[in-house]
Amino acid sequence: MLYRHEGKVCDAVIRYLETHRGVKRDRCWSPDNEKHHFPVDLVCQMDDGSQWAFETTSIQAFEDEIKLNIHTADLIKPIIEALSSVLPHSEQYILYVPIQAPQGLNNKEIKEAQNAIIDWIRAHALALPVSEFDEPTKIDVTGVPFSLAICRCQKGNCFGRSALGPSPRRGRFEGVAEKSDQEGLS
Repeated sequence: MLYRHEGKVCDAVIRYLETHRGVKRDRCWSPDNEKHHFPVDLVCQMDDGSQWAFETTSIQAFEDEIKLNIHTADLIKPIIEALSSVLPHSEQYILYVPIQAPQGLNNKEIKEAQNAIIDWIRAHALALPVSEFDEPTKIDVTGVPFSLAICRCQKGNCFGRSALGPSPRRGRFEGVAEKSDQEGLS
């Protein structure tokens, strides 16, 4: 299954083959998505009859990084969706969540944490200090079993980190998952 920019990497290699070998892609498919017993990311049949298989590998900065990013994105996405139309267009809010936040939580506990975070931000967002240098404020949200921090700044003034959600220059609300120690956000 293709994640991140792996599809773009495969396409770049195919374009290289097309340019330097004088062939054109004829048909491409993903055995991985088709649950084939020899799964690779992409197979491409070229118009000269040659067939190329592509398998990409991601290097993780720490154990289970990709899996944790996916679970944390699933945690943050409903929060972004619930708040993006509520918060002022002239401001940007960045929610910092430990990447391990969803670990050990069942679906009900995750939904309860999401709702508590949404309610807290709706009630307190406009009272948060406006930061000039992306200085998050640690917050305690009842019903949320992990640490949180939030930053409020004028739109375009937050220094971006790898974000889940709109980019720092275009969006108003972001969720950022960060690797931290066991005690919370570092």
